[in-house]
Amino acid sequence: MLRGLESVAQALPFAPRQEAPPEQESAQRRGTAPPAEGRPSDSTRLTDRSQDLVFPVPSPGARPVDSRPPIGLLAHPEVTRRRVEALSDYHDCNIYSERDGFICSSRFSCRDSMAKLTGCSFYEAQGATVAPYYDLVEGDRPLRVMVVPMETGADQIRFSVEKRTAETLKAKRLSFQQRNPHMKGVTFALQLALGGLELGDTPESEIVRCRDGRQVHLFDAFAMVNSALCSAVKTDTMASVARPQMRENCMKHLLRTIEILQPTLLISQGVGVGKVLGDHFAIDRWHADGVAACHVGEVGLCHPSVRDRRNWSSLGSSYLQQEVRPRIELARRLDVTS
Repeated sequence: MLRGLESVAQALPFAPRQEAPPEQESAQRRGTAPPAEGRPSDSTRLTDRSQDLVFPVPSPGARPVDSRPPIGLLAHPEVTRRRVEALSDYHDCNIYSERDGFICSSRFSCRDSMAKLTGCSFYEAQGATVAPYYDLVEGDRPLRVMVVPMETGADQIRFSVEKRTAETLKAKRLSFQQRNPHMKGVTFALQLALGGLELGDTPESEIVRCRDGRQVHLFDAFAMVNSALCSAVKTDTMASVARPQMRENCMKHLLRTIEILQPTLLISQGVGVGKVLGDHFAIDRWHADGVAACHVGEVGLCHPSVRDRRNWSSLGSSYLQQEVRPRIELARRLDVTS
């Protein structure tokens, strides 16, 4: 779980730098030619314009006459749309596009890391989720929640950001009991991270009521990006056999995604995920076991579906109540009081 403690108006060291191009240019840049294997030549490659975008600072809304910060959340979907545009450009030019196919520069290294394994399958370019109300303002401070699991593990390949987001948001149609253990854990994490929601497994416990009257499902208000954008699993299962090399290779994509999405609260799921993230972020200060602060700070949680006492896919989980809940609540308090 990562919590950035700086004000929304303070530029991050990796903030995009230039004025944004018109929105419609992206569709023209992507083209409609059929997919081709391998990386295109320099003369035909799509241009990654994600670094050209800047994101306006969302207004927290009018202050009351006593100048106290407004209470509750406001959503800024127009800012999220620009982030999705930027992230899609990055994916198109560096990971996968319909025109050029799977072009990640590490694709051969990742496949080679599995060469000695038998009975395994490799599923490439599985995309990232950015829900439409990701950009929130709580009071007068930004709130952008990003979940980082391990990998999807599913038999799915070549997903764009838009396609992966649509796939993730199908979980809204399911009752809590119908969801898999991972998405049950994500439900609890978002209830804690977004504030003002009680931990629960009812439809009512999943609705975020914004102060402008908008009602948003909590799955519409977060981003989810796997630490590995490809999956390596035992064939016909979702059991990961991904080598450390895969996560290291994919770190460049995760770091660029964090630059674009600028999360203020990042929740990592899986011990391996937390270690990889921790190796790449400079921690300013550890406030408690699993709660750190920096420009992008880091703490890891176990995966919700882990098969031991640390499983936190049910309300009765002791790990949920004794570890997950206090860590996320502490991270929120640190930002409020910083």
